Amino acid sequence: MNISYWGTVLLCGGTLCLAGCAVAKATGKAASVVGKTGYHTARVAGKTVVAVGKATGGAAKTVVHIARGTQVVPLERRGGLTAEVTVNKRTKAMFLVDTGAEQVQISQSLARRLKIDLRRAEPVPVRVAGGTVVAARAVTLKEVRIGRARVEHVPAIVIDREGVMDYDGLLGMSFLSHFNFQVDTQNAKLILRRRM
Repeated sequence: MNISYWGTVLLCGGTLCLAGCAVAKATGKAASVVGKTGYHTARVAGKTVVAVGKATGGAAKTVVHIARGTQVVPLERRGGLTAEVTVNKRTKAMFLVDTGAEQVQISQSLARRLKIDLRRAEPVPVRVAGGTVVAARAVTLKEVRIGRARVEHVPAIVIDREGVMDYDGLLGMSFLSHFNFQVDTQNAKLILRRRM
């Protein structure tokens, strides 16, 4: 199954099920992505995490960089489709590609490796599988890079009590929505293109 995201419309043949956790639900002309498993993110309950001025000392503009043409990133099958991501220019991490996550999510252990002070981060409620709302912290990552595509000032969240994960985070829509992208689940590839 190929999944394409063009602007604000998610196109897929029926139900989207990446890593068994994301579900696409038609809402008229467009489709919205909802749902998660365990302590992975679905929706921020009651507010959005896009404005993270309190957590960072001032809101920063998101900047997107990608070479002309198409960037094809090979993915690994590890309980889902994962990719090696570089965070804040030098820390390598494995992220699950998850179009059902509105935000990039990083684990507490990755937050420690990045030297992010979670005590200063803005607390936000996050809705997880089954509708449960759990506590999380809103942070801004200086940069997230996959292949030759990178985004500066990426909103992300860290769940206060996270479950056991086989990866360092989720590559969610706060990164992916800056590109025209396709997730080729059959051939395990993420295809990114510059948005026009």
